Amino acid sequence: MSGRRIRITYRTAAAIARPLVLLLFRRQRSGAHHFPAEGGFVAAVNHNS
Repeated sequence: MSGRRIRITYRTAAAIARPLVLLLFRRQRSGAHHFPAEGGFVAAVNHNS
């Protein structure tokens, strides 16, 4: 496959998969109240899997 064809295939698959994933899986966010209203902070993401 040429590079152009691979990009088109990938973008088509992503356009189909993304709405399905967003529909089927819920994102959970917690602890946002711990972030400061002003100034900087470091956010470290933890995965439970």
